[in-house]
Amino acid sequence: MTKIVPMKAILKEIKDKNDRELALGDAGELLLQAVLDHVGGGKSPVSGGRYKKSLSKDYKKQKKKLSSSSIANMELSGDMLDSLDYQINTKTQSIEIGYFEDAGSDNIGKADNHNKFTSESKRTKNPYRQHIPRKNERFTKKIMKDIFNLAGEYASED
Repeated sequence: MTKIVPMKAILKEIKDKNDRELALGDAGELLLQAVLDHVGGGKSPVSGGRYKKSLSKDYKKQKKKLSSSSIANMELSGDMLDSLDYQINTKTQSIEIGYFEDAGSDNIGKADNHNKFTSESKRTKNPYRQHIPRKNERFTKKIMKDIFNLAGEYASED
C-alpha cells in the first residue's frame, strides 16, 4: 500500500544529476517526516483526507496503559508507523511512500484498516485515519509547497 509522488516537474530546474538525486532523497525524508508529524498531531496529511481524532472509551483505556499519548496518533505500540517508509526512483524521478513488503503483513493490514484502500478494510470498524493518499488524491498543499521549496534550494545552488 503505497503512493507514488511524481517529482519530475519539481526537479526540472535542477541541472546537476547528482543534485537531483540528493534533492529527491531529501524530499523523501521531508515527506516521511510530514506524514509522521501530521499523524502525531491527530490529523491527515492528505488533502481533504479523513481522520477521526477521537478514541473509543475502551481503546482510550488500553492506550493509556501502553502509551503516553491519549490522542488518535496511531502510536499504540509504534510498529505500524515505524514501518512507514519511502523509496526514491531516480529513473522516473519519483518518491514512493507507504508500507512496502518488508513492513510485514500485520503492519500493512493495520495501515489499510485506517486508510481503507481495500474493500475488506472498508468493512472493518476501524475509523478512518487516512495518512496515505489514494490514486486520485495528493498530500496537502503545504507539504507539496515545502517539497517544491526544498527542490528550489538545490536549483538555486546550480
